[in-house]
Amino acid sequence: FAPDGTAYVVDAFGSLANAKTDRLLAVGRDRRATEIAIDRALGAQSLHGVGLDATGQLYLLAQTAARENRLLKRATGGAWSQVASWPSGDRQESSSLAIAPDGTAYVTDHAGGRIMRISPTGQVGSAAGAGGPAATAALDEPGQLALAPDGTLYVYDGGSGRVFALRTDGSWKPWAGASGAVSRSGDLTAIALNGPLAVVPDEAGFTFTESQGYAIKRFDGSQVLTVAGNGRGFAGDGGPALSARLNGPTGVARHQGTTWVLDPVNNALRKIAPDGTITTVVGPGSRLLSDPRAEDALVLPEGLAIAPDGRMAIVDPGANRVVILPAGSF
Repeated sequence: FAPDGTAYVVDAFGSLANAKTDRLLAVGRDRRATEIAIDRALGAQSLHGVGLDATGQLYLLAQTAARENRLLKRATGGAWSQVASWPSGDRQESSSLAIAPDGTAYVTDHAGGRIMRISPTGQVGSAAGAGGPAATAALDEPGQLALAPDGTLYVYDGGSGRVFALRTDGSWKPWAGASGAVSRSGDLTAIALNGPLAVVPDEAGFTFTESQGYAIKRFDGSQVLTVAGNGRGFAGDGGPALSARLNGPTGVARHQGTTWVLDPVNNALRKIAPDGTITTVVGPGSRLLSDPRAEDALVLPEGLAIAPDGRMAIVDPGANRVVILPAGSF
């Protein structure tokens, strides 16, 4: 979500193989989607990520037909320019994008096992992993990036099942997760993490999902607490979230003390109230979305975000749609 309430979405319907191009969409407050024109002379064909800086300026991570990575920036008037470009090898795949307050861009090189840093002037280098100053991190399939309010970059590393922190002074260290750990709650570096996918920082701490641990966890500043999930399945509505069953939770968001969770295998959006009670808000049989195609059921939803004004966006790739829920409707 941009400061003006616009939601930006990459619609990756094409592929390099069939020469189609992906699209960038803007969804306004009226829930109407508009395609944003991209200057194709810049070579953008396959779109991998979209990001916003502190002022709301739009950035786009793209790849050319020749598999060269490019970071593009959109000016206020709508003109696109290239910030930087760098080659992509046979195994390199750049995906997640995060923009720091100073305009520095961080990009996940998933298969290459590194985090790229692109300066506001277009200088490209490795911030962590192979070839970077934090090379000892030994990243193994890094995934999602998340920037905290203090500028710390958090990196979920899928191969090791850990979360790393890259601080503004350049220091790098494991933040959460340890090989062989078995505890569900406790010290950050001693706790077991089982497939953490979404890491969402805020002013008071962090919330993250465990897709393979079927749980939602929260860091309160000193320790990790399990706030929802007690095994695989679909159960627990109306009761304590700690006793509920989830199935592969992915997206998570917090707003005014309430935690929202995407439960994709159950095709549901679940709500954890401040008192710890869990309910299903959107799921099979619900009528909240007023979509006649499938009784409002979500179809393997993946992404979740909440705007400052309380509106919610759900990326629902199984149904080829983005769902925007008005504030107060859920």
